[in-house]
Amino acid sequence: MKARRDLVGFQRRLVERLDAAATRRIEHAHLALDSAGEGWLVELADARELIPVPPLTEVPTAQPWFRGVAGVRGELLGVVDFAAYRGREPTPLRLESRMLIPHARFGVNCALLFGRSLGLKDVRGYDRAAGDLVDDTGRRWHILQPAGLLSEPRFLDIAA
Repeated sequence: MKARRDLVGFQRRLVERLDAAATRRIEHAHLALDSAGEGWLVELADARELIPVPPLTEVPTAQPWFRGVAGVRGELLGVVDFAAYRGREPTPLRLESRMLIPHARFGVNCALLFGRSLGLKDVRGYDRAAGDLVDDTGRRWHILQPAGLLSEPRFLDIAA
């Protein structure tokens, strides 16, 4: 039960930080996520919510990267395993696994499954390298652009 309260507290604090960052218009703050060992950055304005993974209901004859559907606050969301979609090993469902729900303006009821959240990153001072960012430790960060991903024909066609 304590682990559940810790997760709820973590989620609440993260939502508060996301809201505070959005109201302060911090354009350099990005949500950092891990997918199959790779670092991904998402602009705060592109994220609606980041939540622990609720129970998933599998969908027969769907693509292997489509993990199923989940009910989140009365809304049914399709859940795409971001790593598997990119041809990597499927993301194991663990306590630290997270679902990123893209902003509603994209018009797609889905969530992206990630291995874990790495918090917020201030990307000022990161170097650009072939469309990615590199931090001061040398770690490469890919930029997730939901508008492009969510409009890909392959992404929208979950039938196997």
